[in-house]
Amino acid sequence: MKKWNTLSDEVVTARNVHNFKEKLDKWRQNTMNPARTLYNTTR
Repeated sequence: MKKWNTLSDEVVTARNVHNFKEKLDKWRQNTMNPARTLYNTTR
């Protein structure tokens, strides 16, 4: 449940399973990117 709550509204409200998977992949790339994580922690 904790992981589901961290997803963006865009991912959660996907129109279908295929769309959900696409949005989830993009969300993971953005949130798991080490450079982005470093940027967010130094801001």
